[in-house]
Amino acid sequence: MIACCTGGLLTSGVEFESLPAALSLPAESGLYPVTLVGVPRTAGNITVNGYHTSVFGVSSDCLLEGQPSVKTSGCLVEVIPSLPRLQLSTSLPRLETLIFHCSNNHHPCPPQSESL
Repeated sequence: MIACCTGGLLTSGVEFESLPAALSLPAESGLYPVTLVGVPRTAGNITVNGYHTSVFGVSSDCLLEGQPSVKTSGCLVEVIPSLPRLQLSTSLPRLETLIFHCSNNHHPCPPQSESL
């Protein structure tokens, strides 16, 4: 196993935080899948243009444009505004199990609880 590489996404458009990815390659692994992720910080359009790597201290940017196996010059994603976060609290005791009983599939049924 060789711990050798770090990488991240190259983007344009809205503010975007590319989360670093560290990679450990097994010996003679051949092609090896890597997942690169990030978090958009604002709403709007973002284009994934490529990825950045650093291998043993040598940095490289690889753009999707011009790659023979990629049909487009980037991946356009629409980022919608974040939804408000809702937090509820109650003084009721926590139930072990919620069981739903329905007699008619056309109307929503209220949950009924049963204790264990």
